[in-house]
Formats: sequence, structure tokens, C-alpha cells
Amino acid sequence: MSRLEKLKGRILSKPKDYTYTEAKNLLRQLGFEEKNKGRTSGSRVAFYRENDKRVILLHKPHPGDVMDIGAVKIDGMPHTKDSSDPVCGAAIKIVDRVEMNIKDLVSELTKIYEMREMMRTLLSCLDDEEYKVIDLRYIRHIRWSGLPSRMHCSRSTVFRIHDRAIRKLMENFKKT
Repeated sequence: MSRLEKLKGRILSKPKDYTYTEAKNLLRQLGFEEKNKGRTSGSRVAFYRENDKRVILLHKPHPGDVMDIGAVKIDGMPHTKDSSDPVCGAAIKIVDRVEMNIKDLVSELTKIYEMREMMRTLLSCLDDEEYKVIDLRYIRHIRWSGLPSRMHCSRSTVFRIHDRAIRKLMENFKKT
């Protein structure tokens, strides 16, 4: 089990002792960068992901590291006894938005893991030579002209190996 899977599993278990450090590590694993909102931000911390411009705001607990249970729940419900206070209402909305963002990220992550496992299954049918051609061409994005020298064979042999690999992948894909 990878570190990311462990972090994801831990937050989904809704622990009472979830720490800010764990939340920060999970968000970093998901591609977020910690951005303080300026010198006067206090304990408000923003996490920003460049590729989709997503922002998640968290409250950094003090003096300890354990987050308030309300900041960890992922059920979309308010986590306070008195929501009549406008500041509290705004805070509830922010926490709910963060929780929804986390739910979305967990869902995206689950889909990515499923796709990764499907790719591993598909690629497992290839022999070493076929895998190397697919890896160089489609994963490392090496041009066709660069494959023969890296494979130590002729261009026609590279194409033959590639065609064989694609046929195997298609057959394997039809079985899944």
C-alpha cells in the first residue's frame, strides 16, 4: 500500500486524532502547494493546485497538531451547535466546500488507481521487448526516429515489435 493510499484511507476512516500534518501530506501528494495568505493570515492556510486552479482552505490547529473533528468529517453536514452566527455560518460553508473538494479528490484518485491497475493488467501481457517499445514511445514520448538506436535494432524491427505489442494489447483489452 502506497503512502498516498494510506493517507487516503486514514481520512476516510474519519479519525478523531487526524493531524494537520497528515492533511498537509495528503494534499501535497495530490499536487497541492501550501500558500500562506500573507503575514496576517494567522492559522488560515490555503492549499493551491496549479493544474486545475483548485484551492482548499484549512485551519492550522494550535498549539497542537490535531485538527478539530469538524474539519475532518467528510459528510457535507454542518459541524457546529450554533449556526445562527454569520461568521459561524460562513465558516460552515467554507468547511463544507473543503469537504466537498476532498470528496472530489478522493473520487478522482480512486478512478486514477483503477485506471492504473487496468493499465498494469493490460501491459502484463507484453514481453520485455514489446513493453520497452510501448514505454519508450508512449510513456517517455521518444520519437519514432529515436527508437531504433535505443532498442538496438532496425526501424522495421521496431515497427514489427510495436505492431505485435498493439495487437496483444487490443486482444487483452477486449478480454477485460
